[in-house]
Amino acid sequence: RFEPNFAAIDLNGDGRKEFLLFWEEVPFATCGLGLPPSKKVAVQVVWQQGGKMQVRQFDPKEIPLPNPPTTTWTQNGHRFALTHETYERKCFHPRLISFHPLWLQWWETVREMRSVILQLPNGDEALDLRRWTKIAELPAYPMLTGDWDSDGQMELLLQRPGQSSFQAPYWMAQHSGFAHAVLYFVRHEGKKVRWTKILPPSPAKVLHALPLKGRNGTAIFIVWELEDKAIIERLRWR
Repeated sequence: RFEPNFAAIDLNGDGRKEFLLFWEEVPFATCGLGLPPSKKVAVQVVWQQGGKMQVRQFDPKEIPLPNPPTTTWTQNGHRFALTHETYERKCFHPRLISFHPLWLQWWETVREMRSVILQLPNGDEALDLRRWTKIAELPAYPMLTGDWDSDGQMELLLQRPGQSSFQAPYWMAQHSGFAHAVLYFVRHEGKKVRWTKILPPSPAKVLHALPLKGRNGTAIFIVWELEDKAIIERLRWR
């Protein structure tokens, strides 16, 4: 069956929102194996012009946008978008399955995630998704976004759960075993994207990320869950 994943966003900056529809072929679950990832078959931009609905369709392989944006912002006169996706890749991981008959498995399918920052062209050119430009990619899932220090630049907090054969978004990883979760604190400075990697003090997973405003600005506090306790750490640029 086919289902749309969509978002309503003002792409061309005219004050009116356009629809982005990512049509996906959703497979049926296989008994005992879970639900395999869906496959994107078409992407459409839908907008109204002169009282009529306009539709433009793209091949998913021709555009740098893997999914509808979760966040958009304007900085230094240019528009940007953040999106993310879960994808599969093969990694070399030999292991013995059985002796009789002899069965060796050489490759393992790993499901991972990444966040992508893109720059939109100005005006109606933004309706052509092929003209969007990818400016950064990070192997993590977005948790928080915002201009926390009010300097006019976007900050992002991303998380990558501990490695496993199935990588899930951070809100699903709360139910998995303990492993080293990794945070990425990202600053978008227009032409540059700076980031720093933040590791927990010991194997831990993230329970919450809390932005709190004070007299000296906004601070981000992370609640880490260890095996026998929870600790709170103030996030600092490292």
